[in-house]
Amino acid sequence: MIPELPAKKVPTWLENAIEHAINGKKPEFVLRDILQDSLYYPACDVNGTPVKYLTGNIHSFIYADYLVTKEKFLENLNGTCQECGFKGYRSVYQRDILKNEILPDNWDFKLSPLLKSKDDDDLLKQLRLLEKTANTERCDTECEPFAHWSIWLKEEKTNCDDPLRAFSFLFLCGEMSAIYSGLYCRLAITPMILSIIQPFGPTWNQADCDKSFFKKVVALNSAGWPPYLLYGGTSILRFYIHPCWSDYRGKILTRLGERYAGLWKVNVQFLQHYSSQWFRKLMYFRKINTILDSTPIKIRHGRYNWGMSFEEYMQYLINEYQGVKRPDGLYDFPGDVNISNTDLHIIPHIFGTVKGDFYCFDNELLDLDLSPQNVEGSFICIGCQLTDLKGCPQNVGGDFACYDNQKRFTEKEVRSKCNVGGEVYV
Repeated sequence: MIPELPAKKVPTWLENAIEHAINGKKPEFVLRDILQDSLYYPACDVNGTPVKYLTGNIHSFIYADYLVTKEKFLENLNGTCQECGFKGYRSVYQRDILKNEILPDNWDFKLSPLLKSKDDDDLLKQLRLLEKTANTERCDTECEPFAHWSIWLKEEKTNCDDPLRAFSFLFLCGEMSAIYSGLYCRLAITPMILSIIQPFGPTWNQADCDKSFFKKVVALNSAGWPPYLLYGGTSILRFYIHPCWSDYRGKILTRLGERYAGLWKVNVQFLQHYSSQWFRKLMYFRKINTILDSTPIKIRHGRYNWGMSFEEYMQYLINEYQGVKRPDGLYDFPGDVNISNTDLHIIPHIFGTVKGDFYCFDNELLDLDLSPQNVEGSFICIGCQLTDLKGCPQNVGGDFACYDNQKRFTEKEVRSKCNVGGEVYV
């Protein structure tokens, strides 16, 4: 248990399960109870670090790894070697969990609809093949999917108010995104802590980066983002100084004694300002991209693939965002403008003042030439190829976000080029 998080009493559902187990009765498996205030640890292998340090803050641990066989798991869980089991605790109940106890029979694991962009073509082919032949539960290993639930009680006698008294442990052999989607997203529950420690997975599921497929799945949860991220690994400390997902940028709360695992709290201001809008608008524009795929490409502007000429695209933006022409030929826009995820190498030369937010993230921009002169909301240019802030707006009333580019800019650089009224995210 760590002091940076509140100590919690063992929840009622777990106390009832313990009482049933001790009295020789079968504890009730209620998935919603088990998911509530839990810790989710995908690509976990058989690492017990989160349980060791966070029991008392957390009483339900959900582990997932498609590379761990049932034989290996049970040997580690119940073995007598130094690394086996959970030291200081004894198991009072264990059983296998059937698939229909976790998922309805008609639940569809397919994740391929989330892959829409041209860059995802190879990943999409792999994922569709898995879904067709063996489902994402099995993924690309010889491990048979299984689920196992156990309840652990402290060996020393304690009173019911002791936060360290007991915990629940659910292990699932399956693919991390399919499990998160089938459990947390389906039931609109978010784990209290998401643990990403030395993950290993298929190409589309390299969890420890902002553009990971797994992060797309987490973002789909209507319940929101996990309040805390636990991130670490087995390399060297300098790789784990910052959280792997920018949504958790901020001051580190603590670092555990193993695997350089650091704990960060979700940046609520950052998420409210950007993340939900980015994801909704990203999906909207990718939907348009799919519709236009069948239209003959009249001009290729770099990797531009909207299926219309660049001039047609500029006119589309003017119409879509209700641009008002000025005497100098530029246009003022009354609300938000989004030109993100369109493989642009230059910004269309139409923008004067944008009275809402301006989104141009996930493009091939090397600089910001031809940006709006003034943006009354926030200016978002993350995930491009920027090496220079040349041409950025003179004034931004909200925040300015420009991380994940070829060059890592400083706040001083940004503010020297632009009068920013809000925060700068670099």
